[in-house]
Amino acid sequence: MPEWYNYYDSNLATGALLLLPDVRGPKEKFYYQIGVQDYYKQLKAQADPNAPRQVYVAPPTRFYEHNKESEFNEFISKCENDYIKQLQKGWMEVKTPVIEDYPKDTIKEAIETLEKCNEPITLRSDMIWYEAIYFAARTIRNQQIISDFDTIFGEYQIKRYLPEGVNLSDDETESSQSLYIALMDSRNTKADQIMRGRELNGESRDFSFLK
Repeated sequence: MPEWYNYYDSNLATGALLLLPDVRGPKEKFYYQIGVQDYYKQLKAQADPNAPRQVYVAPPTRFYEHNKESEFNEFISKCENDYIKQLQKGWMEVKTPVIEDYPKDTIKEAIETLEKCNEPITLRSDMIWYEAIYFAARTIRNQQIISDFDTIFGEYQIKRYLPEGVNLSDDETESSQSLYIALMDSRNTKADQIMRGRELNGESRDFSFLK
């Protein structure tokens, strides 16, 4: 569960909603699967059987067997001299990650967060270095969320009561508009497939099953 969800639920007392049974999900999935099967059935019927088919060729791969315990390492241990064995042992120790419980990208993101902070940072002395960095960055992000929460919630309340189609500002970027259009297209496509599934199941083409 993302930390933002927990923060939101704790402030708006919406956490109890997660205890409600998921009635809508299984129904939507049932009709959606019917609609998707029909969609691919139509695509297959429209396909030209005489069209040339491309043979799949797997992309070339590089040899990384020296990065892990494998047949290559077993060969070194049995056939190479002591010097090569020591080199390989040292190489494997270097490649072994120190961070065990956290993905490396998570720690990198935490360090980037700390680099952008203009305030003094205190790292806990009772933790391993990467845990201390992670918790310090998480504390900073939580403080930023708390400081922005009132402003964001105020804008949300204003947008709620504005007429449809009215924006608070005109500085929306082209990328955000494109993302919004793509999300809406995906949503509409799934909605169409759900209604198509209801139709194929002998039911009305609407969302009355949600009532």
